[in-house]
Amino acid sequence: MKNIDKLLNIWAKFSVLPLKMLKKKNQKGLATEKLFISLSKKAEEESNVFVSHFIRPKFNIYENDLPDFQTNSLAIVMQGPILRENNFTLETCKWYKSINKNYIIIVSTWNNEDDSYLEEFRKIGVDVVLSESPRNGGYGNINYQIVSMQSGIRFATSYKVDFVCKTRTDQRIYGKYSFEMIMDLIKEFPVAVNNKLTNRLAVLATEYGSMFEPYYFSDFFFLGKSSDMKLLLDIELDNRDKFNRIGLSRYDVVEKKAIAEVYIHKSLANNIDKNYGNSIKEYWKYIQDNLILFDKSTIQLYWPKYDTRYCEHIRNGVYSTLEPNEKNRNANFNFSSWLCLVKNQLEYKEEYENYLKLPL
Repeated sequence: MKNIDKLLNIWAKFSVLPLKMLKKKNQKGLATEKLFISLSKKAEEESNVFVSHFIRPKFNIYENDLPDFQTNSLAIVMQGPILRENNFTLETCKWYKSINKNYIIIVSTWNNEDDSYLEEFRKIGVDVVLSESPRNGGYGNINYQIVSMQSGIRFATSYKVDFVCKTRTDQRIYGKYSFEMIMDLIKEFPVAVNNKLTNRLAVLATEYGSMFEPYYFSDFFFLGKSSDMKLLLDIELDNRDKFNRIGLSRYDVVEKKAIAEVYIHKSLANNIDKNYGNSIKEYWKYIQDNLILFDKSTIQLYWPKYDTRYCEHIRNGVYSTLEPNEKNRNANFNFSSWLCLVKNQLEYKEEYENYLKLPL
């Protein structure tokens, strides 16, 4: 397989030579599209899969003629280190500011960032919140996320906005109407009665078997009413000693909170109601009572990390050519399956609990 990778990399260098010959950026964009159409056609002829591609602009995303809308009161918290390549974080802030001038944009990052570069954010009306890095990173460095997330949310709630969204500095949501859509869904789907939440929290589902791996949602994105998002402030830092998760079952992972995503979401579930257990049935009940779920494609989320960013089918949990035999890995919650669950159209079976015995 390594030899095939080397051969493909050499071939790829030659295939992009026509792009290097073009000088105008708009010509390069069009040529890139035509190149991928040609490659997709040839790949389909030589394989047993259909191929498509997705091109996103790096810069000037905010130059569009899409209609504006009546807006909700929203603060967007982008947490994490600044991604300077292609001015990614800065361009993302410009895009969010262009979606709606009333949105409050907050970058929650570390106090060792270059202040002269942070000034570029302040110039366009972005609030910058600086935190000191935690001395103990916790398992999988989860404490870094907790600290920057909580600092940003705490600052956001001081604005007295209706909604707060937590996302990341190295991710971009290209869907102009995504934030408004989610806020409207929160209004349309009331939370279960006798609940600690006043409204549902919107959470990004994952692409690795989220139906049968309890609390293994993405920790990338949360959106909810300001008062409900404060529950994320109650998540404690992870001060445990490091441990080895190799050989753990899926149930063990939840019980020990052995993955960063599980640590955050199980802690959140406990903050809402300590009675939510670790079985598939209890996990589904937690979702039915408290959450709105959707996948990356619903909000056009882009994350320029790992080679799977080039594979939309894997990133959105639709189909995996990497793990074709692990069919339950493609059993993921997204907006459509979540809707079926809350409308009691998704049938639970006792045999699903057997998935918890499988290794992670």
